[in-house]
Amino acid sequence: MCETLMCSRSNRPSFGEPGARRLWTFAATSQTTGRRQTSMGTLEMDERDAIFRGRLIAVMTALNGGEARDAALRRLVGGYTHRITRELGVRSWAELKRRADPATYDSLLALFERESARMHAEGDAKGVRALEALALSLIARHQKQADLVPGVSFLDSFIDTCAGAVRPVARAAPTRHPAREPLRRR
Repeated sequence: MCETLMCSRSNRPSFGEPGARRLWTFAATSQTTGRRQTSMGTLEMDERDAIFRGRLIAVMTALNGGEARDAALRRLVGGYTHRITRELGVRSWAELKRRADPATYDSLLALFERESARMHAEGDAKGVRALEALALSLIARHQKQADLVPGVSFLDSFIDTCAGAVRPVARAAPTRHPAREPLRRR
């Protein structure tokens, strides 16, 4: 994901913390070029895997620590997932991950980077976390580390659960309530 990690004065990661300084940018392998790009340049494979591992562990720790029960975070993850899958014409996040071509993969990562930067600037930590979860899940399809499989599976099931809970509100046609209609004499 192209997610900005924030670092407070105590060097503990925090997301969207006001006044925090940018430490580094999490990046993804470009499907088009095959290179790992960050604002600092191209990363080696081992460094890329270490960054992914660290971010996945941080997100999983936060979700297992109670964020997974946060209704607002669940709505955001579900809403983004529903909107993205609907716009791309797929049924689920898992199907999107399986079928995404290189251009779609790159454009989704660019979208996540752009929107998370905007949300960070607005101080929306939950929005940043929701996009980070989606980006990590998308990037995980290219990770082959066996010890990360349980974490990625949990993240994917969390995203699918959140997306399943989102039900688009259909606009109902106005109906007449019989008790509110004026009585007519025959």
